Amino acid sequence: MKVPPEPGRREARLPAAEPHDAYASLRLPEYRSFLAAMAAVFVATQVQSAVLGWQVYALTRDPLSLGLVGLSEPSPSSRSRSSADGPRTAPTAVSSRSWGWRR
Repeated sequence: MKVPPEPGRREARLPAAEPHDAYASLRLPEYRSFLAAMAAVFVATQVQSAVLGWQVYALTRDPLSLGLVGLSEPSPSSRSRSSADGPRTAPTAVSSRSWGWRR
């Protein structure tokens, strides 16, 4: 139910809205390049994930190792930390023999 305005007061009207163009950003060549680069990074990340599992299984032939690698992939790594998180530590070297991998 519409309430009538008070006497002596005009009803406020909003200006007519311009039609929205959903594809306006795609007309910018810089944005199209950015989108293509983001798509390439997404595909490369997926391929890297598949190859990592394939390589671990080819080296170990151990389903547990493959599962542990798959489980550790989504966890944050030391490379994703910002400089505000404090000093970085040197990476720890692990030989393939300590894990029981065959060559």
